[in-house]
Amino acid sequence: MLLQLDFVNIWFVGLLLMLLPVNLCVALFESKLKVYNYGLILLYTVLLLSFVLGNLVLFFLCFEGLVIGMFMLLYSFILSYYRLRAAYWFFLYSLVGSCCMVIGIVYVVLGYNRYVLLFLFVLFLVKIPCFPFNFWLVEVHAEANTSLSLILAALLLKLGIYGLLKYCFNSLASVLLSFSLVGLVVFVLSVAVLVFYNLRLYDFKKVIALSSIIHLNFSLVGLFSASLLAYFVLIINSVAHGFSAFLLFMLFGFVIAKSYTRFIDSLYFLSTGFRVIVFVAFLINISFPLSFNFVVELLVIVILVSVSLSLGVAFLCVSFVSLFFYFLLYNRFAMFTFNLLYISFLELVYSGLLLFVNVFYGCYCLTFL
Repeated sequence: MLLQLDFVNIWFVGLLLMLLPVNLCVALFESKLKVYNYGLILLYTVLLLSFVLGNLVLFFLCFEGLVIGMFMLLYSFILSYYRLRAAYWFFLYSLVGSCCMVIGIVYVVLGYNRYVLLFLFVLFLVKIPCFPFNFWLVEVHAEANTSLSLILAALLLKLGIYGLLKYCFNSLASVLLSFSLVGLVVFVLSVAVLVFYNLRLYDFKKVIALSSIIHLNFSLVGLFSASLLAYFVLIINSVAHGFSAFLLFMLFGFVIAKSYTRFIDSLYFLSTGFRVIVFVAFLINISFPLSFNFVVELLVIVILVSVSLSLGVAFLCVSFVSLFFYFLLYNRFAMFTFNLLYISFLELVYSGLLLFVNVFYGCYCLTFL
């Protein structure tokens, strides 16, 4: 009875099982250390348990086990100042969130108090992460191995959204509605701040990490409407973001393995085929029509317009600025190429599989809208 499979967690379990084989193949290609690969498999096992356990205390224990395991994998194998700093940032933010979760669990066990559940809400905002709790994720993604970035972006961050949906959404519905207008304005402004902050970055792993945060915050904009559509959008956005973030981090992991640098200027050396795949991944990430992400942004705009027309227009303006940034970024290396970095057959298969899944589910969801 401790293990449950319902409408919410079946989406996250399916996402994990679909991405697990590709991530393991990338990990075997990247590292020959058996300890590292076994640790990655253990992380996936604990993640699976976190999604299917129905008890809040056991969920918390698995949650903390994931934090410790991620910290050890990030801290142990490659020693550099920036990597150690990223590991400590990750640990400190997780520690603050865990303290909030302990307070929330104690009050839930001793006596139900709706406003004390805001402590759980803060924990899940740290883990998603939301503005202003997002700066640890940019540093961790920049310094982590490709396989760790894949599991962090595609699955580990989804625990925050899963916790919101399972433990906070129904209980905090009236609280969220009482702060709905303030919350909507704050989230729209936070997305705008993150989009403009993204314009000054030159490390493309940081660029992808920040765009990943922006994409997750898109669906959280609709959270304060506390409607059934917002509940559905949070689930769909988790799966869509899992595929798109996994694809981008995997592609640029291949670029780093071939060019030994994370700077955007290394993209000048991509071959024509490699550049086309990167361009299609960019289109998916900016929610191009027929992609899975397009369904999410369409539903978020519907939610915002139903609450306030001005907020919907502001959200559209921020989306167009983000679109302009990605085309500006692609224009940096689209006009000139040196054809030195080629994509292998296996890398092409992994990328094509993820592209197909994203477009297939996007078209499938659009048939119901």
